[in-house]
Amino acid sequence: MVTPLETKQEAPHLAQPRALPEAAGTYYLFKEIDNAEAQQFCGSLWGMATALVRVPGSRITVLINSGGGSVGAGFAMIEMMYKVKRELGIPVDTVVLGYAYSMGATIFQAGDHRRMGYFSTMMLHSSSWQVSGRDSEVFTDLKKLSDLYQQMTAELFFRRTELHSQQWWRRFIYSGNQRYLSAQECLKLGLVDEVCQFLDECYLPTAPTETGGKDE
Repeated sequence: MVTPLETKQEAPHLAQPRALPEAAGTYYLFKEIDNAEAQQFCGSLWGMATALVRVPGSRITVLINSGGGSVGAGFAMIEMMYKVKRELGIPVDTVVLGYAYSMGATIFQAGDHRRMGYFSTMMLHSSSWQVSGRDSEVFTDLKKLSDLYQQMTAELFFRRTELHSQQWWRRFIYSGNQRYLSAQECLKLGLVDEVCQFLDECYLPTAPTETGGKDE
């Protein structure tokens, strides 16, 4: 067994729907990312989206304060975020409150609009694994699965940042080191769209560097 750690038009006679409370469109991801949390997240997101779909201009916000967890569970949560956007047309924004490490940082990248608090941090690193099974599973299948996860993660970061290349991001994330980044460093790397000061002032990202879209 291998376990990764880590708008519809209303009929004329119907009253227009009233806006739901803001909390109805907010999910708090403050736990370790595992299968139980993924199940809760996917069910909650779909429920909120179906309730908000008739309210014009609705958005869902995922507030993140998580040290990460299972890679597989995290990608299930990302798939649900894109399913909500694709099938119901509800944008899903992400906000880091405190920290988003490992898979928490990857889920953050799936948001339509990404924001970080001034005192928030992000951490990127290689995945950790707990492995049991036959030699072929450990040395062959695990290598294939690890390569696949790295490829998908690097592609997500490349598409969201529009900086460097997919290969560059793969090397950056899976360098073997833990990369702790401040909100301001994330802004320069294109990992966030806005950084909010403690006085509620938000800063938009700077223009891409000359190396944007190229290997380094």
